[in-house]
Order: sequence, then C-alpha cells, then structure tokens
Amino acid sequence: FLPPQDANPTPSFGGFGLRVVEGTRRVVQVALLMIAVTGVMVATNWRLALIVLLFVVAYVLRSRVGRGRVKQIFSELQSRRGTMTAVLQENIASMRVVQAFGAAQYEQDKFDTEASVVTDRSLAASKFWIIRSASYKFIATAIAAAVLAMGGNEVVSEHLTAGELTMFLLYLGMLESPVQSGVAAAVNMTQILASGERVLEVLNAESPVRQKSDARPIDQVKGHVRFDGVTMSYDSSGDAVQDIDFEVQPGQLVALLGPPGSGKTTIAHLIPRFYDVTAGRVTIDGLDVREVSLASLRDNVGIALQDVFVFGAPFRDNIKLGAPGVTDDEMVQAATIARLHDFIESLPNGYDTWVGERGVKLSGGQRQRLAIARTILVDPPILILDDSTSSVDIATEREIQKALAKIVKDRTTFVIAHRLSSVRAADLILVMDGGRIVERGTHLELLDLGGYYRHIYDIQLAPTVEQAIVHVTDSDGGES
Repeated sequence: FLPPQDANPTPSFGGFGLRVVEGTRRVVQVALLMIAVTGVMVATNWRLALIVLLFVVAYVLRSRVGRGRVKQIFSELQSRRGTMTAVLQENIASMRVVQAFGAAQYEQDKFDTEASVVTDRSLAASKFWIIRSASYKFIATAIAAAVLAMGGNEVVSEHLTAGELTMFLLYLGMLESPVQSGVAAAVNMTQILASGERVLEVLNAESPVRQKSDARPIDQVKGHVRFDGVTMSYDSSGDAVQDIDFEVQPGQLVALLGPPGSGKTTIAHLIPRFYDVTAGRVTIDGLDVREVSLASLRDNVGIALQDVFVFGAPFRDNIKLGAPGVTDDEMVQAATIARLHDFIESLPNGYDTWVGERGVKLSGGQRQRLAIARTILVDPPILILDDSTSSVDIATEREIQKALAKIVKDRTTFVIAHRLSSVRAADLILVMDGGRIVERGTHLELLDLGGYYRHIYDIQLAPTVEQAIVHVTDSDGGES
C-alpha cells in the first residue's frame, strides 16, 4: 500500500468549490466500489473477508484519531503565515519610513523571525505527515501479511484454491486504492476546513452597528441634526465622548475644535453611524439614526476623512467613487473646487492617470483634495470635513475655503479643524476637551469668554509685536 498521494500539507484555495465537488464524487465512488468488492470477498471466503474489513476499520480509525491534530497543525501554520505576510506587506507599504529611519535591519530581523516560525511549523507538518503515512503503510502491510498467512492455510486445508486466493488478493488490491483515496479526501477536507476557518472568521464577523429589520429609508433630508445626551465608548477603557448636547439647524456651519483625542472625530463618526452611541441618541430631522436604513443614512451624509484612502485606480474612478453615474463635467467641476483639476490636467493621461495603490504617487495634500472632490460630487445635504485641509499649505487652504463657501451654503456642515482660520465663520463652534464640550458659541462670543478658544486664538491669529534690540557699540567699546 502507498500513503495517500493527495495528502498535501499545503492546501490551495484556488479551486475550493471544485475540490469539494470532486471530493464528494470520490466519496460516492469509494462507497459503491467498497460495497461491490466486499460482497464478492464475502462470497469467496468470509473469514478472509473479515480480515480485510478489519484493515478498512483500522485505516479509518487511524485517520480519525489524527484528525484533530491535523486541524491544529494547519490552523497554526495558516495563522503564522498570515502574520508573516502582514509583516511583509507592512514593510513594503512603509518602505520610505523604514529607509528614512535606518530601520531596514530591524524590519529584516522581524521578518526573519516570522519566517523561521513558519518554517518550523511547516517542518512539523511534514514530519507529522511522514509518521502518518508510515503508520498507514504498516497497517496495509500487516493486513496483507495476515491475508497471505491465513489464505495459505486455507489453501493447504483445501478450503480455498490457489486461484481463489489469487483472485482474493486481486480484489484486495482493488479495495486498497479507493480506501486510500477516501482517507486522503477526508484529510484534505480537514486541511481546507482548518484554513477556511480563518477566512470565515473575517467573512462571518458581525459589525457592532446593525440595521433593524423595520428600519425605514430617510428621504428629503433637511439637515436638522441633534445630539441628545450622547455618550459613546469604543471599549471598557473609558468613554470617548460624554454627555454631548447640541442642536444644529439646517444649513448651519458647525466647527469642532480641540486637542487630539478630545472626541471631535468620534462626534463626526456618530452622524453617519459608523458607531452606535452607548447612551443618548443622535437624530436627523427628528429621526433617530438607529431607526433608519444605513444605506439611505450614508447617502445623505458626505464625509471627507483626514486619513484618505486612495484606490489603485485612475483619478476618474477615485473621484467618482460615491457617484459613478455623474458626468465628466460634474467630475471636473468637483475637482476644480477642490483645487485638484489643474494638477490632474498637467499629467500625460489626465483623469485616466493611474493613481497607484493607496495613492503612493500623491502627496498628503493631493490626497486630501481628492477626498474633498469625492465628497462634493456626492452632493449630500449633510457634509462633514474631518480636518480635510490639514495637509495643504495656507494659501491652498484659503482657495479651497473660498470654493467651499458656495458648496456649504444651504447644507448642514461640520468642520473639524485645528486652524482657527477654518472655523471663524462658523455659526456654532464647539470646543472639545476630554470627551466633553467645554465651550460653545460663535467666534466673538468665545473670544469674550477668555478660555481655551481665546488661548488658541492668541497663539495662532492675534497680532503680536516683536521688538528688535539693536546693540550699538560706541567708540569706547560699550553697548547701548
């Protein structure tokens, strides 16, 4: 007997569906062939047939005994391969950072460590298969020896002819192949399941934000947004925002200001319901965002994130991401407002220029302007700009603000910014600190408070007078 030839310790997902179908077909073939061959063997000599059946039982039991170990080995192997691939992908994506900080050797050692672990796991899997194959061969050899010994005795005692023994051995050979194939198919399936579990963990992962079965679409949004006693926590370590109360009328411009980690972005993400509130509620036009369908909610809320994701595709596809049906003229208009059109037109292929994976060919400011163009094109009644001009220079920021002034008119707009020049014209400024609103009002009202906002204003915008000290050396060598 030969060990299962298909028991490859490196499963492939390329033809997963075909392998399942093929495995099912082989199982049916094995079952039919075993029934037919067993029937002939029993009819020839039931005592020898009993020995052969013992062989089948031993073979199957051996495969079942190691099934849990097979799954464990390949689960560990797939897990470590995933870690190694993640390290490799991370190093490729951060190549410039690694080079800039001279961390090439450190990253190489980190990858080598993961590769060594994968190698050790692969060797352990190979060793397991060698031992397993040897045990199968031992069982098959032992059964063949038993059949020959008992069959020879039957021939000597004239209970069986030499021809019948030869025929019996022939049927035994016919039975060996399907049994091995069946065991190999079962082992392969165990490998596939062990590998597939990691994929299914991702595919079956449930979002904490769930749409209710009776959720209704929200249409003709006016843009009246209200936070009513909102508290939100990402985990048990603490609240990201606490007791947030404010109301925004349709068409108003709201600015969120505060130090990093103060909760500005969390508030912005609660409006399109990227997360659910822990307490309180967020309403749009009087409707709790948890009561409306996610698709209709996010169709009416446009957001330009600070961390812009750019797809490996032409500019045209990246800008039209949320509105694939718009015309090229509308796309060009959005890019012009975002001060991106002139740059795109300067490229050889214009809007058909391939951006590159994750926008590696673009600067930080260009990626942010692409995000603004993408959001403008969606034309949402509620607009969120999450520090969307932080990576552009002041001159470009002023140009974008002038262009956006027409866009934000008559639509509810939330602006998250660190520069006060971006928020002075807001109808309402919310100053955040430690997850709470510590100050609120217009630009002039907050200046009169003399608090955090006034402190930032004095640093960034208030005119300062610097006196130059001129040292004049007289003829006696003194200074005045």
